Amino acid sequence: MPNAIETFRSARQRINPEGLAFSGAVTLSSPIVMLPLQAGITYAVHEASKEANPTLLKFFTIGILAVANAASIAAETKALAKENYSASPVASTLNILTGKPLLSSLGGHLFNYAGLSALSPIEAAIVGDKKVLLEGAIASSLTLPIWFTSLNTLVLTGKTRPFIETVARMRRVVEKKFKKTNV
Repeated sequence: MPNAIETFRSARQRINPEGLAFSGAVTLSSPIVMLPLQAGITYAVHEASKEANPTLLKFFTIGILAVANAASIAAETKALAKENYSASPVASTLNILTGKPLLSSLGGHLFNYAGLSALSPIEAAIVGDKKVLLEGAIASSLTLPIWFTSLNTLVLTGKTRPFIETVARMRRVVEKKFKKTNV
């Protein structure tokens, strides 16, 4: 069993400040994309529920959610293992602390689902339809993996590299200025 100093050193090596900046920027921009996407999916589920066989719709929904979440967790796990950051600051932080990308991704998804699920009752209250509560929960459960899969794919393919390099340059400039003022 590693001691506390070894654990701390190991965690410190996994810190990617620029990656955490990317995760934070994603979090700040996510409502702009995720809320309309969730509303659109809620509407689509609502309309589909009017026409589809309820039993078939349930199985279809469970299947789609399972595939979407499996793809999201797989992409995030790979991003965490390869780059030590992902689209989720929670998963990125958990990965720093544990060094376990899969566990970190699962924890990050659970944490983010808790936040998104808070929106479903708000939607139901606004619309006044309790059925919207279930439809909103389905939508939020699909919105999160769509968002994370797309962004973590960008991390894996190097498309976030320009952002990371810009943040790294800015950090070096700030460090230089700070060192000059402390000399």
